[in-house]
Amino acid sequence: MFWWFLLAFFLVLFFVPILVLVLLPLGLTAHSIAVLLTAIPQLLAVARDRQRRRHHALEHATINVLEERAGASLPISGLAVADGFYISGLFLPPTTIRDAAEEALARLERGETHLALHPRCGTTVVAGQLLFALTLLLVFLFWPEWFWLGMLLALGIAMSGARPLSMMLQRFLTTDANVRGLAISHVEPLIPASIGQFLWIVSAGSTWKVVVVETSRPSARRVPFDGAHGRYRAF
Repeated sequence: MFWWFLLAFFLVLFFVPILVLVLLPLGLTAHSIAVLLTAIPQLLAVARDRQRRRHHALEHATINVLEERAGASLPISGLAVADGFYISGLFLPPTTIRDAAEEALARLERGETHLALHPRCGTTVVAGQLLFALTLLLVFLFWPEWFWLGMLLALGIAMSGARPLSMMLQRFLTTDANVRGLAISHVEPLIPASIGQFLWIVSAGSTWKVVVVETSRPSARRVPFDGAHGRYRAF
């Protein structure tokens, strides 16, 4: 038993330094490279999808209007999709969400482009990951002997710079505040059609989908929905 204890002790003394000084830095650097290779193409893909960027702007504006009315930040989140956007979190009447979306659309059309940005957007998480990954990669390539100090530096840069970078990315890449020609069709509850959607509702809470359509009349903001025939009509 004593010899087994000595062997285990030796292995710990041998492998822990290797783990801390070699494997962990290599693993974190590899993760940083993976973040840069995946996050940047994702941002560029959103930037090329103008429809999604406009819906993203309208989603942010709707959340901003809801929080303005509440006078405080709300535990709600959103997700822009091809035909509108989702609002998750608090249980709100669909009429409240629709009214906020219509106000948001009208105010964006009047030039209140600041409503298209939101500090709690998921872009903030991506921005923090990018800053951390880029800083850590530069430290590993040019100052490997200062890796652990560089990791602390990367954390500080990511925490302090994530929000400013996120707001810039939102303004120029992930949102488009020019929403003329969009109209609110209707608001419907998200009925889970897959395990993923079910887990989303469980984790995010009550979820409503705001359906947005293109219209030929830029001034049309409300578009009634004829569920029986699936038609949209602007007025």
